[in-house]
Amino acid sequence: MDNECPICLDVITPLSEKKLLVSKVCDHKICDVCAEQQLSSQLGHAQCAICRCHITRESFAPFDMSQIPYNILKDAHKRVLQVYNDTRANFKDTPEYDKFLEERETLINNLAAGKNDPRWDLADAELKNYERQNAGRITENIALQHDELRKRVKRVVETEQTFYEMVEKGAPFNLWKVEELVHTLQRTHASFFSEEKEVVSSVGECKPLNAAIRNDTDIPRRTLTSRDKVLECDISGGYDSKLVNHRCEIQVDLLLFWNLV
Repeated sequence: MDNECPICLDVITPLSEKKLLVSKVCDHKICDVCAEQQLSSQLGHAQCAICRCHITRESFAPFDMSQIPYNILKDAHKRVLQVYNDTRANFKDTPEYDKFLEERETLINNLAAGKNDPRWDLADAELKNYERQNAGRITENIALQHDELRKRVKRVVETEQTFYEMVEKGAPFNLWKVEELVHTLQRTHASFFSEEKEVVSSVGECKPLNAAIRNDTDIPRRTLTSRDKVLECDISGGYDSKLVNHRCEIQVDLLLFWNLV
């Protein structure tokens, strides 16, 4: 528990005589009485009771007790949803699904009551029993949720492209390349996109998704039909020299402008 001292095992509340301290070194907590006993017996130097890192009197700060209810509820919510992860599709009708949701919320509230509450033991046993009996379905639901998340992330990236990254990058935009920008979700969920870039054969060799493309000459050239299209795609090679020169003049003018302002 977030408010339990690891040495005396007392649960510290805002009404307790003891005060809860948190280590600024390792973020572990201890009551002020045990901390004082440790530091006094070891001349102001001690080890954390959990991770054994070096601590002194200056390492401790009062713990904000207002965080405890939120953290306990958050941990209980996370634990229950990892097991009770069914969706509406797993039930034949809405009333049955509503009943499931009510049971899940009851479990969360009982776990959030804390280990000193008898409801916690009942909720813990019920949760473990449910996980044991429905292990297969829980695993399937996790896989489905992962696939749904992958689809949502790809949909967002496809819609937004790198618009917000371009805005954040800011001017002068002629000093960086648009193709080097990567959507934030592509960084945080890189595995969702790496599978599209290459197909791994049975012998572990990477091959193009399109088997017809064997070298650069097989890649079809993009045909641009207007000056605006050329300027939009930022490609000059292989097109009319006047358009290329005009594009270069624009780039030079912008470079001078942003360097002078």
